[in-house]
Amino acid sequence: MFDEFEGPLRTVFKYFSKRQHAPYSLRQDITLEVAELLNLFQKARIIDGPNAHVSTEELLAIIERYYTPGTRLQDKLAESEFAAYIKANPQSLPVNREIEAWRKRMAARKAKIEEIERKKAEAAELPDDAEKPVIDLQVPKEEAEMDEDIKRERTERETGEFLGTWRQKVISEHIIFVKGVEIVFFEFKEIILALATKLRQEIDPTTGKLRVVLTKFIEEWLLRRLHSFVKFAIPTRKAQVNATRQWPESATDAEIRVRRAEAERALQLQRQQEAERA
Repeated sequence: MFDEFEGPLRTVFKYFSKRQHAPYSLRQDITLEVAELLNLFQKARIIDGPNAHVSTEELLAIIERYYTPGTRLQDKLAESEFAAYIKANPQSLPVNREIEAWRKRMAARKAKIEEIERKKAEAAELPDDAEKPVIDLQVPKEEAEMDEDIKRERTERETGEFLGTWRQKVISEHIIFVKGVEIVFFEFKEIILALATKLRQEIDPTTGKLRVVLTKFIEEWLLRRLHSFVKFAIPTRKAQVNATRQWPESATDAEIRVRRAEAERALQLQRQQEAERA
């Protein structure tokens, strides 16, 4: 299905590769790094735009389909990973920071009270004619501990709100981790096919045929959108639009065709004989 777009796709592939000007020996050893591939689909407005069709996370999932489990982005974004992060970093939630600050204030208050009591005890042991020390009796106001129901509600709400921030952090770190991974042209075509399959209802909701969907995706969603960056000839399909699809002739079809031809000849012969008698 990619044959008619082989030239333009290779041109696009080469244009976005930093190795396009590298010296070659007997073959063109051009590859795309993951960072360059993301840039390609950003320029085509497939990802990272106001009307993007897929997220960076979804595209990376397609790229990493055959990667070792545990190294893929989808593994790092698992719920268990998020739970482990929150457990190791409880101060990520504002409610936990507030509780920790309250504990420190109350610990400081307790220490102040103990200091006053100690100084009072020391002053009481001094002789009656000794000068009494001035003791600061100001104590921070006691604060009630956060209600358990409020704590539970805030923890659930803030955990959900923090999930988005955490995911973006993991995605950004993962892109740095995989940005230098190289992709060959064959893999590039597989990624295009996977994207077209994923977006088939948006690309062509009427027919849904994979060949039609793939053709429209390459022509209209990829090549035309990248035409301002790299110049190439987009294959025209006008001659094929109204073409009648030809199916291989089966043995039954061939037999029917022969019988129809014989019936037609017999009918023509009968008409000829009737015309001669007249």
